[in-house]
Amino acid sequence: MKQLDSAANVEETGPKCIVCHEGYTKKPTEVLGMYVFSKKLKISEVSSSGSGFTSTLGYQTVTHSNFIHFVCHQNAYRADSQMKQPKKEWEGAVIRNDHTKCNNLFPFRGGNLPVDSYAQMIDRYFQVLAKSVGQCDPDRVKVMLHDFKVLLKKLAYEDSFSRDTHGGGPEHNMHLVPFMF
Repeated sequence: MKQLDSAANVEETGPKCIVCHEGYTKKPTEVLGMYVFSKKLKISEVSSSGSGFTSTLGYQTVTHSNFIHFVCHQNAYRADSQMKQPKKEWEGAVIRNDHTKCNNLFPFRGGNLPVDSYAQMIDRYFQVLAKSVGQCDPDRVKVMLHDFKVLLKKLAYEDSFSRDTHGGGPEHNMHLVPFMF
């Protein structure tokens, strides 16, 4: 019984859910994600023959750095949809995300989260992207590396991170960098 009491008194040191205010310390098997906004973007690269550029589609992702458990997000969405004036999934999420536009949850691996649970959430992330933003190049590594490159270019050129979302600046978006890998 003492172990449970001491675990309950441990303070969260990492990301915390904006709904339940707990993270991987207190809920080590609950998947945490970060609200993100993604849009399609052309990926241009040198063709394999070296004769010019080819282009495919990828994503550009920005964030306001708000974490939420996937379970808490689903529960909040259910509650939003039962309101007198129901909200769609991402309408309610925008409110929880400091009124910053979002259209997906980027999952983070931490705590005692099993690898297969995390892999399922990555699959879900790309499924939601395809549904809300549209299909892109099927090479996930290439897409993520390009997304990362665009994020760093925005930082280097001091470009707006919030042009499309109306929130989230450089410091918020840099929280995403370690998790993209």
